[in-house]
Amino acid sequence: MKYEIDEGSLTVPDGLVDRSVNMLMSPDGRNLSVVVTRDHLQSGETVDGFIKRQLADLSRRVNKFEEIGRAPAILGADPSTQIKGVQISTRFKQSGQLTHQLQAVFELVNRNHLLIFTCSSLAPHNDAEKSVWQQLLTSFARRA
Repeated sequence: MKYEIDEGSLTVPDGLVDRSVNMLMSPDGRNLSVVVTRDHLQSGETVDGFIKRQLADLSRRVNKFEEIGRAPAILGADPSTQIKGVQISTRFKQSGQLTHQLQAVFELVNRNHLLIFTCSSLAPHNDAEKSVWQQLLTSFARRA
């Protein structure tokens, strides 16, 4: 399925269904979910500063917050239009359930607009889910 958002489009693999605006979930709603959100940098803020601020806010709202790691992330397949970003892996307890999260933050060309992809699951992300996550990020194509 081709999934359109204001900033571009994604090729969504079989097995995920659109349940609400910019939210993709497994059909049963219990497994993998992917949410696409947007945000802006505060005046003078860097992407790293934004991530630090957002993680600090999240850690205050949930229990047992743990940042597992960070890695470079790439949005899109075409090297001439790819967007470089940062991927953060976290886990935390919310409403008594342990949540595992991958989040990728990308600063768009206008240098204040962020596009944020969040992949959540109640179980650690398995290889199939990590593959779906990478396919979503790679399939991104900006609108002309």
